[in-house]
Amino acid sequence: MIIEKFLSTKDGSLPPDYKLYCFNGKCKAILYIADRDKREHKAAFFDPSWNYLGLPYKEGKPAQYEQFNPLPVAPGSLTTMVTVAEGLSQEFPFVRVDFL
Repeated sequence: MIIEKFLSTKDGSLPPDYKLYCFNGKCKAILYIADRDKREHKAAFFDPSWNYLGLPYKEGKPAQYEQFNPLPVAPGSLTTMVTVAEGLSQEFPFVRVDFL
């Protein structure tokens, strides 16, 4: 069991979720999920340089989420997130590192 403190934005909504997929210590893809507290939240895959990959995603299986229009801008902490994720994943063939 994992218990976490509830985190929210200033307006009380859930913050966006960043899931970094690392293979052999290298981040290969980032899943960005927004509006998680709404019934139809949004998700998009990006590469580590925040180039949109155009891969659909929904609850672990390919599907069409409500699309972003326009696409979200890269977070200011993107470089730090990738560096941390790659550091944590160095010793493993696959690791997913999550950030809020």
